[in-house]
Amino acid sequence: MLWADGGAPAPGAAGGSGETGYVHCPRTGRTLRVSPAGAQLAEAVVVHGSAEAAAGALGAGWQERLIAVEKQFAEAGMPLGGDGPAGVGA
Repeated sequence: MLWADGGAPAPGAAGGSGETGYVHCPRTGRTLRVSPAGAQLAEAVVVHGSAEAAAGALGAGWQERLIAVEKQFAEAGMPLGGDGPAGVGA
């Protein structure tokens, strides 16, 4: 995760200092620009290793959104969990 124009806001926070989020995959060299909300969710998946683990940390109300974000990135060839961009689980 890369943030421009400030740091990463907490998931669900209104506003926040992180204006633009980017997800970079060193394995493929790809970088995707994502909305601040999408970047917050993607970062939670990367940090916790999976959507399920992130939902455990953030609360069950987040699980559906976290799973959707994890699936979107996987379909784009940039898996977030396991051995995704940050090498979580490596």
